[in-house]
Amino acid sequence: MADDEQPLSKRERQKQRRASKRETQQAAARRQRIRKTVASGLVALIVIAVIGVAGYLWQRPPAEESAALGGESETAQAAGCDAVAQPPDLGSDHLQVQQPSELADSAPADIYGHRPATSGPHISAWVATGVYERHVDERLLVHNLEHGYVVAWYSPELGDQQRQALLEWGRSAIEDTPYLIVAQYPEPLPDGGKVGYVAWGHRQLCDDFDAEVAGEFLDRFANAEGPEPNAGPHDDSDGLTPGQENVVFPPFEPPSGGEGSGSGDSGSQGSTGSGSQGDASGEASGS
Repeated sequence: MADDEQPLSKRERQKQRRASKRETQQAAARRQRIRKTVASGLVALIVIAVIGVAGYLWQRPPAEESAALGGESETAQAAGCDAVAQPPDLGSDHLQVQQPSELADSAPADIYGHRPATSGPHISAWVATGVYERHVDERLLVHNLEHGYVVAWYSPELGDQQRQALLEWGRSAIEDTPYLIVAQYPEPLPDGGKVGYVAWGHRQLCDDFDAEVAGEFLDRFANAEGPEPNAGPHDDSDGLTPGQENVVFPPFEPPSGGEGSGSGDSGSQGSTGSGSQGDASGEASGS
């Protein structure tokens, strides 16, 4: 020890130890803050990535989601299916005879610029979930589309074997996905199609029925696209149920009765029933 260096007193040594301890604690706190900042940044990046991927998967066009929806799979090609089309949105107004307009007494062909319709003005009632071997008015089922439904139309030209396969598929699919109606289209479908799957804003036409294509469309669009997806599903307590007669409105009848109710003898066999007894008439209303 040099002559000019004086030994530290006990008090000075304690002070030095306290200063060293503070420096050690401050360094540990800085490292902890850095680790927390890095961890928070990583979590934020993961969350952003997940949201971005989810948003992409939700918003990407249907043709990118599966080969069947794009008409590119072997089954879709074998069934003669087009890629899912997205016709223009025609709005979601109700056809109200209390407010007369040119559309109030118009046939579907005069209301919808594309058919089967995927949007547009519609009758204020709707139909109960089900598989119906009947013609159900297109202006009525557009209301179901607004509530998130998928409608599987089949042409009168569809062969018996194909028709039975479609009806059986529909009855089975409804058990898991009640946002589905199968019904007969009143005329040949566009472009020679025999089966047409529609949801709000989306349509796929096929020459034949294929369960894989139908299932892909139902899984993608059921309760996903309509402006009011939480309004359904509907059963025979609040929706019309076709009976032995077609449910048509030529001309459009004035609404009456309670919300979503049908007048006349409209007995049903529940939400999955087909060909239920009775005739649901055109006097109905809903929201």
